Amino acid sequence: MGSIIRVNDNFIRYEVDYGPMQLAYTAKLNKVKYGINLYRYDNDMKAVQTLSLDDKQKDLGPFIPSFFTFGGKLHVLYYQYTNDNTIKLFLTQVNPADLSITKKVEIFSFDQKNVGVFKIDNAISANHVYVSASPDKKSVLVAHGNSSAITTCIIDDQLNITHNSVVEIPALTRFSIVSLFLDNNNNKYFSYNYMENKENRRGILTDDNKGNTKFLEFKTGQPDYSANNLQFAGTKDNKVYIYANYYGDYLNEGLLLTTIDTATFQISNARLFPYPDDYKQRISKMDFGEKVKGKYSIRKVDYEFRELENGTLTFAGVPSYTVVSSGMKSTRFDDYAGPVMTVFISPDYKANFSMIPRSQKGTAASAVMLATYNNNLVCVYADKEKNINSAMDDDPSTTKDAEDLVLGVAVFDSKGNIVRRTKIADKPGGNNYFITALSQKMTDKAFLIPIGRMRVNMVKYYFEFQKLAGVEITEN
Repeated sequence: MGSIIRVNDNFIRYEVDYGPMQLAYTAKLNKVKYGINLYRYDNDMKAVQTLSLDDKQKDLGPFIPSFFTFGGKLHVLYYQYTNDNTIKLFLTQVNPADLSITKKVEIFSFDQKNVGVFKIDNAISANHVYVSASPDKKSVLVAHGNSSAITTCIIDDQLNITHNSVVEIPALTRFSIVSLFLDNNNNKYFSYNYMENKENRRGILTDDNKGNTKFLEFKTGQPDYSANNLQFAGTKDNKVYIYANYYGDYLNEGLLLTTIDTATFQISNARLFPYPDDYKQRISKMDFGEKVKGKYSIRKVDYEFRELENGTLTFAGVPSYTVVSSGMKSTRFDDYAGPVMTVFISPDYKANFSMIPRSQKGTAASAVMLATYNNNLVCVYADKEKNINSAMDDDPSTTKDAEDLVLGVAVFDSKGNIVRRTKIADKPGGNNYFITALSQKMTDKAFLIPIGRMRVNMVKYYFEFQKLAGVEITEN
C-alpha cells in the first residue's frame, strides 16, 4: 500500500510494507506488523533518497497508519505495541527536502487486548486514526476511535500537543465515527452512526475547548425521512454546517443541510432540498436511480463541499453502486460510477441542481476534483472524449476501461449553469490512466494527478506510477 504526494517542491512516495502472513494457530494482533518507507523523487520521477521510519525492522502496527502534510512538512501517524495490552500512537515529522526526521512525539496510548486469529480482523476494522485541519490551517485534530472511546488531541506546526481528551462512548450498538471537524476556536465535532432497534441512527458528538462533551441524536425533523452519513463543512464566516443525503422508503430523495451553533452546540432545524422529479428521472436513465411504486429516488452520493465568494454553498459528488455476481467458483464485484451531480444553495437558501452526464466502470479514475474561481465551481474529471465534446446528453457513452478516458473540465456558475466544458488532456497512452482518486490538492486552484495503472503480484494489488500531471485553474 502506498501513494505519492508533493510537499513544497518535493515528490514523496510513502509505502506501508507489511510483514509475512501469520500461521493461523499462532496468529496474534501484536504480530500484525509493518514498516514505513519514504522515497523522495526528482522531477523525472527517479528515486534519489529513501528513509525507513522503523529502520527496516517492521515492528510497527497493528492498526493502519495515516499520512498528512501540515506546515510545509510531511507527518506520519503510526501505532506500536509496547506490551501485550498497550498500544501507543506516535507522530513523526519529516522534512521533505532531505527526508530528515525533525521531530517524533508520542501522541497518546490506550489499552488493547492482544486477541487471537478469530478477532484480529474485527480489532483492526474497529480502530482508526483520524485527522482534520482547522479552516485557518493553524491546528490539526488527531483522533483515535473505536467502539468504546475516542481519544483526541490538537497539535500545531511545532508538534505542541494540547486539548487532550478521552471521551467514553455510551452503550451504542455498532458505533462508528463517520467524520470530524475542528473549528478555529479548537472545538471538536464528530459525526457517528449506530444501530437502535435494528435501524440506522445518526448522531453528533461535540467536545469543546474546555473539555465539555455532548452526544446529540440527529433527526431530520421529518418522520418520513432519515439522514445518511453526516459530514461537516466550515464557511468563511465561521459557521459550521452539517450536510448529508436524506432518504425515505427506498433510495435518496435529496440533500439535507443544517448548522450547529459554535457557542451552544445546538443543532438548528434541518433544511431539506429535494431532487426535482425530472432530475431524478435523468439520473435514473443513466442507471443511478430507481423507480419504485411510481416514484424515483437516487443512489447515495458522497458530496464534497465548496463555498463561492458570493456565499453560495456548492456540493458535488458521484453516485455509485456495486453489482455482485456469484458463480460456481468465485464471486465477482463490479463497481459503477455515474454522473457528476451538483447542488448550488444561495445565501437565501434557494437550491439549483445540475449535473455532468456520465456513466463508467467504477475505477480510481472516477473521482472528481473541485476548485472555486470567483463565483464559479470548477470540476476536473475523467470521461470519454466523445462525451466531453458532445452536447449535454442524458445517454452518455459508457466506458469500461479507465485507459480510454481523457481529462476534462467543467465550469459552473453560481446558479449551476455549465458555462464551459472542454478536454484538457489526452489519454496517457498504453494501459495508463489518470488516477484521480489519488490526486493531491496543492493549492485552492492546483492539483497533482498520478498517471499509472493497477498491477498485481503474488501478494497484492498496487498502483504503478509513470508520471505526475499538474492541473492549475487560471482565468483563461
